Amino acid sequence: MLGIAQQAAVAQAVVSQSEALVSPPAATAPAAVAPAQSAAATAPQVVAPAVDPSGPTVAASRAGIAPKSADDTHQMAMMDQHMGEGQNIALMVVGGAALITGLLIGGGAGAAVAIGGAAIGLLGLYGYVK
Repeated sequence: MLGIAQQAAVAQAVVSQSEALVSPPAATAPAAVAPAQSAAATAPQVVAPAVDPSGPTVAASRAGIAPKSADDTHQMAMMDQHMGEGQNIALMVVGGAALITGLLIGGGAGAAVAIGGAAIGLLGLYGYVK
C-alpha cells in the first residue's frame, strides 16, 4: 500500500503530465504573465484538434442552390435583358431551315414550305430585334 505522501506525489505527477499534454508549449506563451493570469495558467487548457482539409466540408455540401451574393444581382440584371431570346432564335433557325428545305423541294409544295419558313424566320427576327 502507498502512503498518503506517495499517493499525493503520484497524483501530482499525473496532473503535471496531463497539463503538459493539454497546454500549449511555453515558447508560445508571453514572457511576462500577470498575477491574475497565473491562476488561470495553472488550469488545464483544452487544445482544439487540427482541422483535416481532406474530408467533407460545409461549402462542398451545396447541391446546386446557393444564397445570392452582390455579384448575383448584376448577373441577374444582365440576364433579364436577354430573357426570352431563346425562343426567338429558335424561330429564326427553324424558319431558315424551312426556307432552305422549301427551295430544295421546288415546285408548288416547295414554294409553300419556303414561304412558311420565311414567315416563321421573320417572326423570330421581329421578336429578337424588338
